[in-house]
Amino acid sequence: MKRGRFWVLVLCTLAALGPARLPASVVGVSGEFPGEMLPVPDHIVEKARAYLVSRLGSEFVSDHITYLPDRSHTMIPRDERYPGWPGWHVVRFRLWIEDRPFVDWNLNIRMEMDGVYRSDDGGIPWCTRWPTECEFPIDEQRAKQIAEELGLEPGLREWHVVFTWESESGFTWRISNVTHRAANDQPGGFVVVIDANTGRWIEGPRQWGRWPKHDDDPIAPN
Repeated sequence: MKRGRFWVLVLCTLAALGPARLPASVVGVSGEFPGEMLPVPDHIVEKARAYLVSRLGSEFVSDHITYLPDRSHTMIPRDERYPGWPGWHVVRFRLWIEDRPFVDWNLNIRMEMDGVYRSDDGGIPWCTRWPTECEFPIDEQRAKQIAEELGLEPGLREWHVVFTWESESGFTWRISNVTHRAANDQPGGFVVVIDANTGRWIEGPRQWGRWPKHDDDPIAPN
């Protein structure tokens, strides 16, 4: 989809929602935004930070959260077809823990123009309710050990290991192997998902990628 057409669709959505609502899915900091992208006011940044404190705790925010002003914007549409829409704020922070460098995650918070929290892209656990969600004792090496214990095979190449956020499970380790290549050279294998705080099994090993559909569809490991 062309950028101009994309923003027409975005603004149509905003107009339909009315001036008092910000769609949770809109980030709006890439492409040709039809309007102004301004620095976020300090009081809005502090409101976003207060939201993080409510979820993560003040000490955790102080030690491990950094505001990213160059990646934060106040978005003000300038389009004569949609005169009533005031805009929104996109406030970005970095979550990074020095002694656990695998915990390196950008937090994107969307606020309405008056500073009311609207939505975020995940990566903000409820550590004030469940403190263990902010401990991250399972590093990559331990995650690999758990995946091996769960039956993940070595495969044809080194495992692909990703520390990521799952909407229903929080931070997890996703570890996948490649066990074969199908007829068109597309890889396939198995993936295991492990809780990054407890090491608890979440999913897998389950298949991923392309798998042969028929007995005569050759598997060509290499």
